[in-house]
Parts: sequence; structure tokens; C-alpha cells
Amino acid sequence: TVCLFIPIVGPIVLLGYEIELIQGWLKRPGQPHEKLDFGRFMDYLKRGVWPFVAALIGQLIAVPLTMLFMIPFFCLFFGSSAFLGDSDTEALGVLCMIFSFVLLFVGVILVNVLTMCFLTPMMIGAGLAGEVGPAVDFGYIKDFIAKTWKEMIKAYLLYMVVGMFLSMLGYCALFVGLYFVMAWMAISWAHLQFQAYSLYLARGGKPIQPKPEMAGY
Repeated sequence: TVCLFIPIVGPIVLLGYEIELIQGWLKRPGQPHEKLDFGRFMDYLKRGVWPFVAALIGQLIAVPLTMLFMIPFFCLFFGSSAFLGDSDTEALGVLCMIFSFVLLFVGVILVNVLTMCFLTPMMIGAGLAGEVGPAVDFGYIKDFIAKTWKEMIKAYLLYMVVGMFLSMLGYCALFVGLYFVMAWMAISWAHLQFQAYSLYLARGGKPIQPKPEMAGY
């Protein structure tokens, strides 16, 4: 939660901690995970840079997808205004406007889930390897998604629904509660990535080879 209050650097540090959690779970399954230690702030920052860069690259996929789903929303939303001025067609205009917001809601969820599916192999690969290479290795990304996409879609849909519900509770707790929800979601995101990567390996996926300085953790 403290990391979330630190602009730019804080979320990168949190990403680095998440990568170390994933690496720890892989090496010591079933064992308690390491608690975040601010004495290792720079270590987390160095590790978090790579998944952060991978996430930025992933936005090149997310932005076109978002724009694609926004087109029908804008067409319906602004098109409905043509029916609102006439009493005979006003009901149709209201229905079109309501449907446009439903379409927007479903589209946002779908785009976010698809983006998460792409980001998972990119961020795990870059984080574990300690370099940006796996984030642009389309062969690895394609293989990862092909082996795990069904499970990732179901998991991330549940993650988003639970996250939205908890976020509303966080807003009700004078907004402060939202930061604790975000911290919980960050750790949950790390665990979902770990499960997806473990499933990928179990189905014959190629393990990411970390740099020597990263392998000792």
C-alpha cells in the first residue's frame, strides 16, 4: 500500500516484489512467501523495470483493441441523440443509449481480460529473465497463450469481477480503503501470473532462463 503512494517508482518496486514472489513460489512451492522488505528497495526497483517495460510494450496491443471497441459505443451513443428529439422515437433513443453503455461496460471488461492474457507472458518473461527479450518474443508469447488462454480468461474474468466489487467497498471506506484493495489485487495478480506460468510449464512450455544475477534468488 505504501508503494502505491509513491509516484511512478512505487508501482515499479511493487512489480519487482511480485516477480520475486513468483520466482520464490516456483523454487519453493508451498512455502510462505517473502514479505516486502524496504531494505531491498533498489533490488525490487531493478527487477520491476523489466515487467514495467513489458507492460508499456503491451499497451501497443491494448490501445488498438480499446479503440476498436469504442467505435460501436460512440456510434450508438451519438446515433441515439437523433431519436431523442421526437416523441415517437424517443423510447428507441433511450434504449439505444442504454444499450451503448452496456456495450461499453462489456467491451471494457473484454478488452482488459484480453490485455491481461497478452501481458501475462510478456511481464513474467521479462521479469524472470531480467531483460526485455521475452516480452517481444512472439513465438514464446503465442505458445504461452495457446497453452493457457482458456484458464487465463476464466481466472481474469473472476479477478475483475471481484476487484470491482472490492473497489466499490474501498470507495465506501472514505476512498482510503481503495489503496488496500489495490495492494491485495497486486498480490493476487502475481499469484494468477504464477499459476498461469506453472500451467504453461506443466503443458510443455519452455521455461524462462534468468540471467545469472537473477537466478540466485
